[in-house]
Amino acid sequence: MRFFLPLLFVLSISSASVRASQEKNIGVVWESPESSILAVSDLESIRASGITYVRTGAIVSQAILDMADSLGLTLYRELPIFHLPARQLLDSTAYAVNLLEELLEAGRNHPSAGPIGLAVNSDVSDPTACTFFQDVQRQIPKDTPQQFYYVGSFVEDDACSETVDFVLLDVLDEPTPVRYLEDWVSIRSTRVGLANVGWMVDPTKNQGLGSSNSSEEQARSLENTMVALADHDGSTIVFIYRWKDQIPGSSEPRRLKEPYNRRYGLHTSDRIPRASKDVLSTYLQTGQNVFAFPPVQSSRFDFPWFVLLGWLLITLVAVLYASSPRFRTMLPRYFMAHGFYRNAVREAREVLPIVSTALLTITGVAVGMIGTQVFLAIHDTSPFKYLLGHQSAQVQSIANAMHEGPLLSVILIGSIALLAMSIWMGLWMIIASRRAPLLPSQALMLGVWPRWQLLLLLPMAMAIHSLSQETMLSWMAVLVPLWIGTALWGSVRTAFDLYKVTNCGLVPAVIVWSLNPVWLSLVGITVWFIVQSDHTQYLWHLATRG
Repeated sequence: MRFFLPLLFVLSISSASVRASQEKNIGVVWESPESSILAVSDLESIRASGITYVRTGAIVSQAILDMADSLGLTLYRELPIFHLPARQLLDSTAYAVNLLEELLEAGRNHPSAGPIGLAVNSDVSDPTACTFFQDVQRQIPKDTPQQFYYVGSFVEDDACSETVDFVLLDVLDEPTPVRYLEDWVSIRSTRVGLANVGWMVDPTKNQGLGSSNSSEEQARSLENTMVALADHDGSTIVFIYRWKDQIPGSSEPRRLKEPYNRRYGLHTSDRIPRASKDVLSTYLQTGQNVFAFPPVQSSRFDFPWFVLLGWLLITLVAVLYASSPRFRTMLPRYFMAHGFYRNAVREAREVLPIVSTALLTITGVAVGMIGTQVFLAIHDTSPFKYLLGHQSAQVQSIANAMHEGPLLSVILIGSIALLAMSIWMGLWMIIASRRAPLLPSQALMLGVWPRWQLLLLLPMAMAIHSLSQETMLSWMAVLVPLWIGTALWGSVRTAFDLYKVTNCGLVPAVIVWSLNPVWLSLVGITVWFIVQSDHTQYLWHLATRG
């Protein structure tokens, strides 16, 4: 008897722990594979892990719904309406109603057919979008026992939460996602959950606890989130992102597709489980919320190639200055007696083709480095990922390659800059040939030397490279305007010098200047923002409200 009572106490505690864990509304994000056999296998594995809620696409397959019924799963199916500005969302009403009717018909008499998501990551900060949710639900018979939700990324500025039964917040990569629940319930009464709780894994980095983006760090983040969720209402639904990694180059819908092909899954794309899968499964089945993970075995040395490359460029300029007497003579003229400098170039007395070619190469690499730093600073922001998500697969592949190989990005951006400058200088040579021939060495010197400001911006880019992502973005507000301003000034200086040297006439000079790459890029971007006003508005909302 004395052994029976303690044993009964332990068993009661264990069973209570299991019941508490089962009451947690924790699900997983899953995209149905094309093969029905693989889909059934996935669902069986999901249920065996203790998961009962699955957030997925617009599934109408009776085979999948029947399997979900037999396994006791609840499918949160979502319409393929994602990443739309408010007005475009409103224009999708008829399309959404047709799809919704199909989903409701397919889910009839299926207990696994749970709530339906009407939109994913669209602009719900604009009150115009609310009409979409109201109109879509108005087409459904009132006696239909169906709940509706949407996935959004706005908390304070969400305008449409009262039009649906509940809202799921996108919290992908957020270190403390539970705080979004706290912020939401402090200002709103609409029920809320989390749509994408997940953290990326980088297999190229050292694995082990303490190494950023390792599978062990992903598992520890999940463990901490589970503990934090224990203090919240059990009705809060949370979806872990995602069951398995996306397959690079797959035709997966944009509802789930991550533009950089990062790995977030509880399994690899080959269905090999990660530590986070064991954490989630054990937590759901036993209530255990404390886990041990192997520490990182050795720290990886990140070679500071960016800083060294920048100093190499500056050193090369110093070597050119020290080794070329003519360069040392012309440099003071450029800054303090620019008229004498222009005359020397006009008469082809001091054109310095070798020095100018070296400076052209240095300029191209410097532009590539600054452009790469800007890309690395903004590549993970919501507005940029929104833009990238609307581009073709080829553009996304290029951006992914630039993200994974920054040195490749330097070469690509630098090469594009040099090619654009070469074409522009070629136009000047064509215009100048009508008056007086312009030698390539003369055009090269007049085109390259006014870009000296890049050598001042380069140390700033090198310093920003070592900062945190948040601080880096703040400094971008300084670096980018300076970069654009100096580029425009350099093009004006080049155009004015060429106008003086070639006497080509004011009107042709202005026309050719207006064709310079920097100005054309700014005009093109401005025109795009004006034409795509809906996307522009959503980008602004993501930047200022998201």
